[in-house]
Amino acid sequence: MVKKILVSSVVAATVFSSSLFAGDFKGISVGVQSSGFESSGLSVKYDINDKITAQAILGAIGTVTNYSGRILYNFKKDKYFTYYGYGSVGSWSWSNSFYSETVIGYGAGAGLDYNIQNADKDLPPIFLSAEAGFSMVDFSHYSYGGLGIGIGIHYKF
Repeated sequence: MVKKILVSSVVAATVFSSSLFAGDFKGISVGVQSSGFESSGLSVKYDINDKITAQAILGAIGTVTNYSGRILYNFKKDKYFTYYGYGSVGSWSWSNSFYSETVIGYGAGAGLDYNIQNADKDLPPIFLSAEAGFSMVDFSHYSYGGLGIGIGIHYKF
């Protein structure tokens, strides 16, 4: 499992860095992603093609810290929304003054993106997302995971 995460991380880093070094930011979005109230943080998305988007999340804000990657599959795009499903895998950690632990977790869910330029073409290319999903993060001494909702906001280059 750890080997798969490392391989996935290397592939994602290669995809992101090749676009950045080429000076081509098309298809890259930066912002904030929240997976409920316990873990939120910085997010970078890269549109691999019209259907597939890769996302890296550094969830360092909140009780639980996560470093995760997601693959989003865009099912449908209409005038206002992009509907997607996602799968995620990553490392989740938490600690207090007596105990700390780090585990590998995974999840899946569905959501939608809304481009605020649909409301007014003069607005910047900011996308708002809302999603619901299920995460399996099996801490021994902390209750986390299960069904949840998330939100995000990203600026798309």
